Amino acid sequence: MSLNDIAKSLSAKKEEKTAPHDNFLTDLTDFIKFDSNRSGKPNPTVKPSMIGGCLRRVFFCVTEAEVDPDSGVSTEVVGMGESGTDRHERLQNHIIKMCDKKNSEWEWVDVAEYIQSELIEETIGTTVVRKQGNETKLYNPNYNLSFLCDGLIKNKETGEHHILEIKTETSFKYNKHADVYEEHTFQAKAYFLGLGVPHIIFLYENRDVCTKKTYACDFDENDKEEIINRIQYVDNFVSAKETPPMTKYVDKVLINKSYDCKYCQYKQECEKWGE
Repeated sequence: MSLNDIAKSLSAKKEEKTAPHDNFLTDLTDFIKFDSNRSGKPNPTVKPSMIGGCLRRVFFCVTEAEVDPDSGVSTEVVGMGESGTDRHERLQNHIIKMCDKKNSEWEWVDVAEYIQSELIEETIGTTVVRKQGNETKLYNPNYNLSFLCDGLIKNKETGEHHILEIKTETSFKYNKHADVYEEHTFQAKAYFLGLGVPHIIFLYENRDVCTKKTYACDFDENDKEEIINRIQYVDNFVSAKETPPMTKYVDKVLINKSYDCKYCQYKQECEKWGE
């Protein structure tokens, strides 16, 4: 929605003589939609959050396919994203303060400093794009992989580093699982590929009542190779200038198409190519 569209909407409401509070809500809704949709197309990079789902979606992203005109403009979706971001920041602040305590078992590690001290930039190729609050935007040109790292913590007793991944979800989803969701494990494997840290701690929070639970994932070189193969699969179609089929299976597990497609920004583009 453009500013011109918003202006037309305001003029139409004046002619309708609707109640002021109704006009206010409509104006607010229209503005949120407009303001949240200004960023346009996603960056043409591989996103870890996509790698465990339909690889056609990854292909559309890296080839800068047209996104649906109405994608990402639901005020409910915008609000949930903002709520998740707010909780991320508060939880990260709590963790940093916890790590700063004298007798804490944990140390909060600056990701940029870790990359330099552990020579990750030279050995893995990942670089820091920018700091974004408590998070760090990272990019690996070898795999065109970009992601935000929620945090990196070190266990002082074992000396092991752990990537921290925070997830906020509704009560329904939170109560439904007793382990890391499968799509999240693929995401974590991509983080392992990008940072070289095989240990991941997932912190899940129920956004309705703020209860929390944690799970740990430990990966090896086979897991890293699995992600590389997925990225290579997409790259092969990019090189051939062909559109891949919809991914129905990931490691012989049927993808939940209704979920995977529900939040996809490329529904209209996808329909052009069939399954």
